[in-house]
Amino acid sequence: MTDTATPSAPRTTADEVSRGMTDLEQIKRLKSRYFRYVDTKQWDEFRSLFTDDAEVDTSEAIVDPHGFWDGGRLPVVTPDAMTTALKARMTGVFTCHHGHDPEITFHSEDRASGVWAMEDIVRRPAGSELASFHGWGYYHEEYRKVDGEWRFTRVRVARLHVKQIDHFPAKD
Repeated sequence: MTDTATPSAPRTTADEVSRGMTDLEQIKRLKSRYFRYVDTKQWDEFRSLFTDDAEVDTSEAIVDPHGFWDGGRLPVVTPDAMTTALKARMTGVFTCHHGHDPEITFHSEDRASGVWAMEDIVRRPAGSELASFHGWGYYHEEYRKVDGEWRFTRVRVARLHVKQIDHFPAKD
């Protein structure tokens, strides 16, 4: 009797699986911190999530079929510029960001990319000139492992839909 079994695919070692799961969890936690630091206005911590040469692209951050957005999109900017802009724009603003269903691809031991479904609420105080909104879309990201820690090297947010919502009511 001859062996008709086909050759098996190369096997992944337990260490490779463990390292991959650890790296995947680290990238998930990186994204979780990104959302938490924006929502809790921890700007120094937010900035620390990026490499110094990273790019942040918000050119597709707002889909505006209703004409309520001010057109204040930022072009592709550095993490320092993004942090400064967010700090200025988010004073007194309630935000809640959620990311889910990550699709992470590892390109090497220290490079990865990912796509995250997202939903956010940006609610401004009464009298604000900028719109409050509820948005849905995707983050497209690239990561690099630096000194054993995953960091963002590129972040692009692309909202597919934005719904205008009410500002916070004026305080009495």
